[in-house]
Amino acid sequence: MKEKLVVGVTGIAGSGKSTFSTFLEEFGAKVIRADEEVRRVVEEMKDELKELFGEGILEGRRINRKRLGELVFGSEENYRKFNDLIYPHIRKFAIRTIEEKGKGIWVVDAALIHEYQLEPYLDYIVTIVAPYEECIKRFMQKTGYPRWVASMVIKSQLSQEEKAKRSHFVVENNGTLEELKENAREIIEEIKRRNGSDLQGK
Repeated sequence: MKEKLVVGVTGIAGSGKSTFSTFLEEFGAKVIRADEEVRRVVEEMKDELKELFGEGILEGRRINRKRLGELVFGSEENYRKFNDLIYPHIRKFAIRTIEEKGKGIWVVDAALIHEYQLEPYLDYIVTIVAPYEECIKRFMQKTGYPRWVASMVIKSQLSQEEKAKRSHFVVENNGTLEELKENAREIIEEIKRRNGSDLQGK
């Protein structure tokens, strides 16, 4: 009987994975938000990013995420440079954080679970899928990106179909928030049932 379980929650941008992770938190899980760490690392590495992409990515002393996104996703070369710089830091953060955590159910909320090669550190993977146009719309509303950037972000990620194939659970987010919350409750109860423990962290 394991005292700690780690669940990866993934999905393309705009799928609703972070909302789903928050519902899991309401049912007793604790969430590691890898995508928030990306934002922190981007600010921390602004000098390196300025060197790669120029002064135009700065607004005052901070990164203008909209401008950076347009540059990064505007070409394959820029996308590769960004990933080569950022990915190792996020992967290291995620692995270190997973290994340091104590008892209970821990959720890693990350769009790029497979790209970060986190599968060996996870007991379960949940993929949230949603209609493509809904994902585009939500992501544009959340980030302020124009449609072409939102579309490029999603195209840069593994497809929903591929993510679903690599998952233990697939949740279709094409209904209400109440339905998504009920899916979260069912999955966390199933994980507890399979592991013969209430896995209540201290």
